[in-house]
Amino acid sequence: MHFLPFDRADEQHLRDVVHVWNQACGTGFTIREKLVAYNTGSPNVESAGRLAYAGDQPVGFVLANHRPDEDSGYIDAIAVDTAHQRCKTGTMLMDWAESWLIE
Repeated sequence: MHFLPFDRADEQHLRDVVHVWNQACGTGFTIREKLVAYNTGSPNVESAGRLAYAGDQPVGFVLANHRPDEDSGYIDAIAVDTAHQRCKTGTMLMDWAESWLIE
């Protein structure tokens, strides 16, 4: 497994986030690339994320936001492909996000 920084300007990253989310959440709560781009591009908010891959397949992601004007931050979204749940993927993504928010 390897991790890459999320880049909202990279259309493949947007597709990968949508793929993982929709696979993990099922058909009752699907999202599209436009929503991911919108949620990660808010003014006055610093956004960052990580994508997890098994080979070339996206298997997880986390997106985090920091509001410097309020000195606060939060995890915006996290999802892991059902085949990779309970394999520490989510834990590694959450650990990265918490570290980024603390910095």
